[in-house]
Amino acid sequence: RLADLKSRLRYEFLLALDTPGAVATRLARPLAVTGGLDTLETLYAAYAAIDADDIRAAARRYLRPERRTVAVLEGNA
Repeated sequence: RLADLKSRLRYEFLLALDTPGAVATRLARPLAVTGGLDTLETLYAAYAAIDADDIRAAARRYLRPERRTVAVLEGNA
């Protein structure tokens, strides 16, 4: 499932570059922030390097009961 997610992230990005406007929209921020598009390769290389142990470690660190937020939604009946 992790490999599928990594693949989907990359190819959803690429498939979204289907019109000149979409290219301009999707590439403007990384270009403006970094001055180049090579950071996109760095980003997807970082995604590729993540493994299940990394995800478990992040979950243990950040998804802790004392850090949760609980919201109660009530409707008008």
